[in-house]
Amino acid sequence: MKIVETILQQIGNLSKPKQKFILGLFSTIFIVCGQVNFTNASRYSKITETI
Repeated sequence: MKIVETILQQIGNLSKPKQKFILGLFSTIFIVCGQVNFTNASRYSKITETI
């Protein structure tokens, strides 16, 4: 995930929470087999559908 971190740091206007969210989202997409949706995202990561 180093390459994703490097790309996110090069984008200047992203805050740290947004960077952490995108990094967590990409890692979840890479480990989940099959369809990626909110149910799988909440099952395999800290990302949930609630605000």
